Amino acid sequence: NSVFAEFADFATLDKFLKADPKPAFDDKELLIMSKEDYCEMKIKENGLTGKSAKHRREVMSTNSKGFNAFREMAQAKSDAKRKSGAPPVEKKDLYLEFMGSKILIQQGEDGVGSVKAEDVPFVKGASLKFEGCGGELSWAEIKEPIKEKFEGRTPFIKYARGENSGLVGFHKALTEEEIQIVKDTIKTLNSKE
Repeated sequence: NSVFAEFADFATLDKFLKADPKPAFDDKELLIMSKEDYCEMKIKENGLTGKSAKHRREVMSTNSKGFNAFREMAQAKSDAKRKSGAPPVEKKDLYLEFMGSKILIQQGEDGVGSVKAEDVPFVKGASLKFEGCGGELSWAEIKEPIKEKFEGRTPFIKYARGENSGLVGFHKALTEEEIQIVKDTIKTLNSKE
């Protein structure tokens, strides 16, 4: 089993890697290494050489999505199964239940899931538009007060900094009384009515 950790700075990482005695779990000394050393170990384990090894190093060091240990482990498992000749795992359809509808999640080549916009049902009263915030807004101005009024469920906020409006999405269609609660709860945004 593996544990992946990120450190706030290189000095802390260096201190951890040079710790004496080495960290242990259940009286067993742990094998600890930097991300670069881990990547090199995986390259050797997978028998990668030449361009394949160079490509793997580049992907692991310049990944714009950031290091994701779970993605790396899943990729390593997939690579190992493919090399062993094991039949590929059958992909199962995944669904998202949303506002009473069952929506198919589309999986892209990179493993990231998404849904088609046309599959998402329009539910009248499940989202409210706000305007006049002056282009600067803290999500907490909306989320925190509303969360307390709706069983602790945090609403989804669609807002881009610099815009004068946005949307607040709820987990259900709101009644007229609940819409009034929102209006009474949030009377100003960014100190503007």
